[in-house]
Amino acid sequence: MTLWFTLSYIILFLLLFILNTGTVTPYGSTRFAYIIDTKCHQIANIDHALFEAAFKMLDGAKYEEYSFSVVLRRSLYYQLSFPFMKLLGFHFGGLLFNFILYCLLLFLFFYSKFKYYFNPHLASIILLTYPGLYYYIGLPYSYNIILFGAILIFYLLFRVYHKVSTRAFLGAMLLVGVLFNGYDYYSWFIIPLLFVVFFYKWDVFTLGLTFCILPVILNNFLLYKIYGISFENFNTSVYFDIINSYLKNFHEIFNFSNIGNIITNYIKIYFYSTFFILPFFFLVAVGDTIYSKKYISKKLFLLLTLVFINITFLFLFINLNPFEGTWDFRGDWIARIYQGFFLVFLFFFSSRVGSSRQKNLLSFCVVILNLLIVLSPYFYPKIASIAYHYFYKHGKEGAMYNTLSIFPPKPNITCEPKRYMYIDNNPQ
Repeated sequence: MTLWFTLSYIILFLLLFILNTGTVTPYGSTRFAYIIDTKCHQIANIDHALFEAAFKMLDGAKYEEYSFSVVLRRSLYYQLSFPFMKLLGFHFGGLLFNFILYCLLLFLFFYSKFKYYFNPHLASIILLTYPGLYYYIGLPYSYNIILFGAILIFYLLFRVYHKVSTRAFLGAMLLVGVLFNGYDYYSWFIIPLLFVVFFYKWDVFTLGLTFCILPVILNNFLLYKIYGISFENFNTSVYFDIINSYLKNFHEIFNFSNIGNIITNYIKIYFYSTFFILPFFFLVAVGDTIYSKKYISKKLFLLLTLVFINITFLFLFINLNPFEGTWDFRGDWIARIYQGFFLVFLFFFSSRVGSSRQKNLLSFCVVILNLLIVLSPYFYPKIASIAYHYFYKHGKEGAMYNTLSIFPPKPNITCEPKRYMYIDNNPQ
């Protein structure tokens, strides 16, 4: 029976996955400017060359062909997907790898100890109908590993939290370190990671952190020695600029005249980062939990709270800094970098402890309304256009709607784009 359920979710995922490729890949179509292959009906993001450069680097291209890219440091996605891309092409190989990646999560939900702590059905259906999953999945870009890695890291911390053996603990820390090469996860997990390692394995605290840091150091060392890639680039330099702004303008940090704007942006980030629906019903579910007194486990509650606090500190770290720059991450325009909130909602709703009929009903509402966003490009694209815009304001509102009115929704899986053309459909 479990196998049939797993296959059913995989079929649902495959359907939604296919429907969010081609001209309906949100990461390409949510800007007025994008690149398109009219033969394959494939729309890509204008940063397509940056991501393709990561594959070219591993494929032995010349330094000049990849050195301009700012996404090379997050190399895990391309290291894992390289065999697929090499054999089947950058586009189709990458998309196949994206599909396999999340199928592995489904197998984790149903065929590991995950099912003893969480409801695999709720976890699967919430994950597979989450619009943020489909924002990137129609393109072979490294951002596809963000949710996968984050869910796996949280689950590894949760397992370590339950007093595993030292051998299992070190293995978990090593895997966390490997996953750190996929995205800047430490910005979401440093507080819960330190808490779990120190309070539950304090006797091997140093060794645990060493196992966690070593893969990151080794990855960056090899990128530098083999491919000549420096740790610092245009993107990472922003963080250094923020730190320098704190050091140089410390007296300006606590400027309370701007506190109202910061609180407003935090509330927007909370809702925008997970598409309005999930965070709203999360608040309702928390209220119902307190009222019904069917609480989740204390360990899970503490770990989820630490993730929430960690992401809140990340927001404050970015938004309280006095640095003035053209690319400073402040405000509500880049909600997707706070996507770690999704983990809190996913694990809360799927927790077996404290489950209730009301929470299941709320989960059902979340699934239906999220599906409305995911499928709306095919019947009412304005919904998706608005929702994806607030998830990542990297284009003007209405861009996706405008794009789909010019290039009707058409999926593309197997056709390998060869000649991308730059298009600027900005009505202004």
